[in-house]
Amino acid sequence: MTRTWIKSSYSGGNSGACVELAVSEPTIPVRDSKTAADDGPVVEFGRPAFAGFLAAVRVGRDVQVLPGKPPGVARPRVPARALTRG
Repeated sequence: MTRTWIKSSYSGGNSGACVELAVSEPTIPVRDSKTAADDGPVVEFGRPAFAGFLAAVRVGRDVQVLPGKPPGVARPRVPARALTRG
């Protein structure tokens, strides 16, 4: 499946510190653009988890993604499932 990646408006142009996401069903994949060409890791959020992640980032909370944890585990951290594209 080919995804259309969108760069965050806060990424600062060509600085190399860019976060990209792709809207897909039923998850929202997020990646670091520096590793995109190397098939780097992708973190896939469920929609409720992504909304929680954004809310935490907006208020400046320290957010830690926990690989392999199902939704609802280890609050207040944002659950997500770390995947490697292959």
